[in-house]
Amino acid sequence: CRTSKNVNLFISKYGLSIEEEGGSSQSIYPNPSKGGFSIPDLHKYVLHIVDAVGREMPYIQEGNKITLEETGVYFVHLTEIDGDNMFTQKLIINT
Repeated sequence: CRTSKNVNLFISKYGLSIEEEGGSSQSIYPNPSKGGFSIPDLHKYVLHIVDAVGREMPYIQEGNKITLEETGVYFVHLTEIDGDNMFTQKLIINT
C-alpha cells in the first residue's frame, strides 16, 4: 500500500522538477528536448515512458542519458528501486 504525499512542481531553465514533501526530488533536463535528455541517478529507478494514451514508448538508454526518437508529449514514470517513492513528469520532445 502506498501513501499519498504532497509534491511541489518546479520549472526552471533546466527543465521540470518535482520535489516530494520531505525533500526527495527528481528532474529531467532539458525539457523540452530535441530527443535526448538526462535523469540524474537513473540507476536508482525503474523507468517507464508512456505517451498521452498510455502506450509504453521504446527508448535508448546510455547511463543517465535517454533518447526518444518520436516527437510528442510523454510522461516519464520513475519508481525507486529501494523505496516507495514514485515520480511522474511530463516530457516534451520537439525533433
